Amino acid sequence: MIPDQHGLLIDIGSTTTDLIPLQQGLPVTEGVTDVERLLSGELVYTGGRRTPLAMLENRVPLRGQSC
Repeated sequence: MIPDQHGLLIDIGSTTTDLIPLQQGLPVTEGVTDVERLLSGELVYTGGRRTPLAMLENRVPLRGQSC
């Protein structure tokens, strides 16, 4: 992480996207597990099944080419 900085960590997985606030370069969450984050209000399920990668980027580099 970036020391002494505030920011937002965006973790895009195959089934979820996590937005995690950072203070002084460290995650600022009460919960660590999904259950803990649900109970603390830090995790919200919106009903989506997967992160639609095509909505984030039209093309990606793969082995030196764009696809």
